[in-house]
Amino acid sequence: MMYVRGNPWDYDRWADLGNDGWGWNEMSSCFKRMEDFEDGESVHHGADGPLHVEQEHPYGDVTDTLIDASVEVGFDQNEDVNAGQQEEWDIST
Repeated sequence: MMYVRGNPWDYDRWADLGNDGWGWNEMSSCFKRMEDFEDGESVHHGADGPLHVEQEHPYGDVTDTLIDASVEVGFDQNEDVNAGQQEEWDIST
């Protein structure tokens, strides 16, 4: 199972469409409160929540191949999909 919060852009767009409380700043604090991240609390992760979250250990051959191929075609490698920037895909147009 993979735990991915989603893209901050999507949350901010939902808030911009009139859904108060759904912006990334509000939602990211909710995610942090429910996490028990294996490396402890940080800017991007919470600790002591009911949901245990850890990084994949180790990546398998297929995952390594997919990551290498993605980097080769120009995507940035992202060590933690729940911290920092994700790719943005605006499909609303």
